[in-house]
Amino acid sequence: MLQSVNFFSLSFSTIVQIIPPASSPARPRLTTLVTAGVSATVLLTVLCLLILVDHFAIDYARQEAQQRLQQLSWQMRDALDGAVRQATGNVQLLTALPQVRAARSPAEVRQALESLQKTFPDYAWIGLAKPDGAVYAATQGLLEGTSVSSYDWFKGGKDKLYAGDFHPVAPLGKKLPSGAEPWRFVDAAGPVLDADGKEQGVLCVHMSWGWMRRMARTILAPAEQQYAAEIFVVRGDGTVMLGPNGSEEQKISSDSLALARGGASGALKESWADGRSYLTGYARSGHPDDPATLSWAILARQPEEQALSGARALERQILLLGAILGAAMALAAA
Repeated sequence: MLQSVNFFSLSFSTIVQIIPPASSPARPRLTTLVTAGVSATVLLTVLCLLILVDHFAIDYARQEAQQRLQQLSWQMRDALDGAVRQATGNVQLLTALPQVRAARSPAEVRQALESLQKTFPDYAWIGLAKPDGAVYAATQGLLEGTSVSSYDWFKGGKDKLYAGDFHPVAPLGKKLPSGAEPWRFVDAAGPVLDADGKEQGVLCVHMSWGWMRRMARTILAPAEQQYAAEIFVVRGDGTVMLGPNGSEEQKISSDSLALARGGASGALKESWADGRSYLTGYARSGHPDDPATLSWAILARQPEEQALSGARALERQILLLGAILGAAMALAAA
C-alpha cells in the first residue's frame, strides 16, 4: 500500500513537471499605445479639417465664382444695352438735322451721314430711304437707288425707333471691304419727319459686329486669363452670336439660357452639352416690349474644377501637412 502511494506521488510530480503552468496574455507595449494614440489623434484632426474645408472653403469658393460670373454677365449686358442705346440716339440726332429732314439733295444728306460715320467707325453703313423704300442717300453711295422696302429695319423704323437683331446683309456685305469673317450687322432705325410732321423716310444705321467682339475682349480679358471664363451672347432662337471658337452660329440649350430668356439674372451650377460641369452667370439685355432694344441672353461660364481649384489646392496642402505631422508625431512618440 505504501509503495502504491509512493508510486502515485512520484507519477503526479512527474506530470506536474511535464505540464508547464499557464502564462498570462502579453500586454501591448507602451510605445505602441502612445504611437497609435498620436496617429489616431492626428488622423482625426486632419479629417475634421477636411470636413471644414469641404463645408466652408469649397462653398465659399463656389459662391465667389458665381458672383464673379454674374457680375461679368451684368457688365456685358450693360455694355450691349449702352451700345444699342447710343446707336438709336445717334439715329434720333441724324433725323433731327435740317439737311436730313429737308433732304434737298443726296450729296447734302450723304455729307451728314458720313460725318457721323467718321466719328463711329463701327457704323458700317448709314442710309436714308424714302417712303417708297428706295435708298435716297447713303455713306459712300452704297445701295443708293436700291429698294429696301422688304427689310425689317425699314418696316420697324417707319413710325418709331427700332433696333434690329444680328443678321447678314448679302447685298451690302458684297460691296463692303472683305475681311477675315463675313459681315454681320445690328440695325438701329427711326422715322424722318419734316417740319410739318410728314413722313420723309426711314434712316438706318448698320453696326458692324466687330464692335461687340472688341467689347467682349475688353470685358473678358482679365477674367479669361485668371479664371478661364467664357462669354456667350445668344439671340432669341438659341443661336450663339458671340462665343468661344466653334460655338458661333450654333444653337445651344441650357438651364441658364432658359432663365435669362425669362428675364432673370443670377448664377448656377449646370452641365453643358460637352458633359462638363460649369458655373454660369446669366442675364438678359434689352426688354422684349421695347422695340428700340435687343433682347439677348448673356451667359458667362467657368469650368467648375477651375473655379474650385484654390479650395482643392488647400485640401491637398492639409492632407500633405497632416501626413507629415502624423509621421513626425509617431516618430516622436516612439
